Amino acid sequence: MKVVRYDQTPVWNAPGQETRRVKLYATPEDLGTKGLTVGMSIYGPGMAAPWHTHDSEETMFVIHGKGKFATRKESVEASAGDLLYFPPGEEHMLECVGDTSLEILWVYTPPGAEKPIKESWVRRK
Repeated sequence: MKVVRYDQTPVWNAPGQETRRVKLYATPEDLGTKGLTVGMSIYGPGMAAPWHTHDSEETMFVIHGKGKFATRKESVEASAGDLLYFPPGEEHMLECVGDTSLEILWVYTPPGAEKPIKESWVRRK
């Protein structure tokens, strides 16, 4: 068994966006996972992820707050307790709406979509 503690997990900031953060909990390089990557995104009020795609499936579970999630075909608001799924290659975006942070636990299957974070985001600890 391996345990990854919240307060011991490195934080990555989006370049120039101090209130848009990611914590990578389980990656092949860091934890030895074979078929997935697990992470958490935290968006401050008004922060957004622009339109993007992944080669992996992405499943998101909203832990806290409220966000707008969109594909090129539809847009929804989701809040704590809601789950969203994006198949590989589906272009999507999201943004924090409201006065509190949006916190999302996400899973990429297979792993690999986390690599741009490690390559271009700023590691905080």
